[in-house]
Formats: sequence, structure tokens, C-alpha cells
Amino acid sequence: MFLFIPVVFKVYCLHAVPILVFFNISGSFVNYCLVQLSSHEEGKITISYPSGKRTALIVNEAHQKICKAIFKSDKVEKTVLDVLTISNPDEVVAAAANIVNVESKELCKRNSGSLLQKKDHASLMSFTWDKFHKELEIRAPNLLKVVSAVVSDIPVAPAEKKFMHILHTIATGFHGRSQEMSGLHYCTAFLLVHGGCTQRDIQRLAKLGLCVSPGSVHNKLASWIDKLDEEIICLREEWAKGGQVKYQLVGDNWDKNIIPAFR
Repeated sequence: MFLFIPVVFKVYCLHAVPILVFFNISGSFVNYCLVQLSSHEEGKITISYPSGKRTALIVNEAHQKICKAIFKSDKVEKTVLDVLTISNPDEVVAAAANIVNVESKELCKRNSGSLLQKKDHASLMSFTWDKFHKELEIRAPNLLKVVSAVVSDIPVAPAEKKFMHILHTIATGFHGRSQEMSGLHYCTAFLLVHGGCTQRDIQRLAKLGLCVSPGSVHNKLASWIDKLDEEIICLREEWAKGGQVKYQLVGDNWDKNIIPAFR
């Protein structure tokens, strides 16, 4: 069984012929809508329900434009947004912020599976901008569009520097929202340590939100100490099994107790 409600929608425009709009509504579907509008002046809208009629005078110019857009049934959503962008920009921005907020909350929640939450050795060593960009295209496309609009007026190619600016801005925002979203900030700290940056300077950059703290880097690298000689052991075993690849060995002192970052 379905609900069938006939609704008569009359619009009276000053100095114009009355206009009749008839909607057949079944459930949430509109079967047809026939309308014409010929006046730009203020008008009166009358809606007839089974229980009676309600009338309203349309005086606001923006509301009149919205009514005309609905009547013409041509790019209605875009026209309505264009009108509201001019007449009520704060409302449009608030609505966009809500959309971005929902996407960010979903991506940053615990155990969401985001790349920035994966901080094991394999994940961090294989992190790429392309992977992060693809994740955003799927899980936070509107956020990506908003931040991209801040950085550039035209689409940005992956090879451009602006591409990384966009992604780094989003990653920093996510890290501010949730400390679990720190994958990129760990990678940044690793680069600083590898380049010989002092712990004091890393701490300063961490306070700016650009990387994790020196203590976090130390603990993470210490947990990977078993990975230090993993590749060399694999080479030795392959060599012992008669592998075809030849290697030139260079001897040196090797203290396995030193944290990997400082080798």
C-alpha cells in the first residue's frame, strides 16, 4: 500500500496570469510537474493540501529566483546554490564545513584503516603521496576539493609541488584532529634524523606540528631494531643457497645495539 497525496501549488504574480503547478506525490517520488512563470515581480504562493490551503507572499528577491529556478526545472540545484552563495554565503560555508567535518571524522576515527594510522615498518616504508591521494579521492573527496581550491585555481598535476602542499596540509589537519593520524609526520621525522637534525630542532618542529617528537622517533626506531640486519641476512641466506647475484663485501665495525636511525 502506498500513500498518494495530490498537492496543488498556485503562484500568483502581480500583473501576470495565475500559474498552476500540480504535483502527484507517491511516497517520496514526484510523478510530474508542469509550470510556467512570466513575471520577475514579487508574487504570492498558495499550496493546497487535503487539509486546506496555505498562502505566502514572496517578497525576498533571492527567494523569487529560487522559485523561478524550481519552476524552470533547469539546473535547479546549481542555480539555488549560486543564489545562496550571493545572498547567504555564511550558510553555504557552514553547510560545506559540515560535509568536510563528516568526512574528516569518519577518516580519523580509531581503526578507520587510514594510511596515516598505519605506522608499522612495512606501511611507513611504502608510504607514497599517490596512495594517500587515492584514499582521499575515495573517502574524503569534498575535503580534497576544498583544500585544492585554497592552493590552486586549476587542477593540480601529481608531479607539481602544489600537489604535495595539498596533501601535506590535509595530513597536518588530520594529525591535529587525531594523534593517531601521524604516519606522514613520522616519515618527516625520519628524514630529519637521517639528515643529522638535532633533537632540539626536531622538538621545535614538532611543536609547530610538522613532525612527531624526538621521543616518539626514538621509540619507533628502537622497536624496529630487528629490521636492522634483516636485508643483509636475507642476502647471506640467498648467497648460501647458490643465488646468481654477486656482491662485493666491505668490512666495517657494526654495533647492533645502536638504534637503526644513527647507522
